Amino acid sequence: MVLVLYIVLICYLAMFNDFLPKTEFGTGIPDIDFFRATSYLLLLGCMFHWSIKKDIRFFNRWIISILIFYTIVFASITWSNFSYDVAILRHLFDTTFIPFFIALVGINLFKKQENVKIYILNIIIAAFILSIVSVIQMGYELSKGADELRATGTFTNPNRLAIMLVLTIPCLLYAKENLRIPKIIWWIVTIAVISGIISSVSRKGIITMILCFGLYHLLKRNYRKVIYTFILFAAISGVLSGVSIVSGRFERTSFTGAFESKWAMTEAGLRMFTTKPIIGLGFEGYKDHYREYFPGTHRLRYDAHNIFVTALANYGIIGFIGFMSIFLIPLIAAFKFIRNKNENIDTHSSEMAIICLTSVIPFMVNGWFAGALFYSGIEVSLFYSNICLFLAVSGRVENKY
Repeated sequence: MVLVLYIVLICYLAMFNDFLPKTEFGTGIPDIDFFRATSYLLLLGCMFHWSIKKDIRFFNRWIISILIFYTIVFASITWSNFSYDVAILRHLFDTTFIPFFIALVGINLFKKQENVKIYILNIIIAAFILSIVSVIQMGYELSKGADELRATGTFTNPNRLAIMLVLTIPCLLYAKENLRIPKIIWWIVTIAVISGIISSVSRKGIITMILCFGLYHLLKRNYRKVIYTFILFAAISGVLSGVSIVSGRFERTSFTGAFESKWAMTEAGLRMFTTKPIIGLGFEGYKDHYREYFPGTHRLRYDAHNIFVTALANYGIIGFIGFMSIFLIPLIAAFKFIRNKNENIDTHSSEMAIICLTSVIPFMVNGWFAGALFYSGIEVSLFYSNICLFLAVSGRVENKY
């Protein structure tokens, strides 16, 4: 039951929740959507399951680092301009408790290799469906003569679509060699996922997609496939250079303008950090002080377009250390695991370490250009799941790291 609920939550509702209806019970009472409701069921199922199991792992260094950072986020409301009202508590539940709980469940669930295979198979199915929806959406709008379009799939934002699909690529590459999927089926799914990311016309999504493919083969020490990967995407780039909707996003003027505006927001975040370097401005401090640094803008509140600068401005040095540990603990552990692997370490564990690395690094690159990324519990939950694939099976050796 726990595995079924986890798969439904991460593989399907994470991909399609924005597309599904929500229920409103009235003013001031939180809406109930399918993702949130299923997380409640998963919580109840886990409480029952864990009450009769003896081999449950509740804490390791990574789980503790997440807990510390989220505790700082929760406490930072006291020194911000916000209060613990219903809306804030609902937001915190979605963006902190659910991802933390997903990580806790995943650490225990993925100790069984069979659970890993079932999860990866379902994440591939979900990615294929989402990609097809995105491609059809793009084709439909183009058929109506749209001049500028970015597919969003079942999401409200094209960048979210691209980030979600990029997070499925490590599992997709793992499946080619380790799951009994016919090659023709695998190629169909792969082409669909690549097309889905391209249809989002997300610069960060397309760049991290290429990074993900190349990094995976590099870590596998398959240098020939690394070369093939860049040749393939160079050919795709050549074809897309004639498509104005895509090529326009990669023109020099477009890139320069984007970098200049984002650097201005990054610089503002660093200036905010210097005002309160220890504890930061508090919960959503960057957004709350945005107009002080951009008085001429029509926007009332805006993020830093960089999760690292956002964390630094909001939570200061204390919070930033906790935030970075969420990335660095699994990143360093996976690197050491691959570097020091020997005959006593099975191939499955090594494969999970590669999935972890090819998830964390592209996610961090995406986060450098997406300040609101860590405000979305759905994307973060999928990201944590990919990390859990490695940390769950490396438990017997994690004391070395």
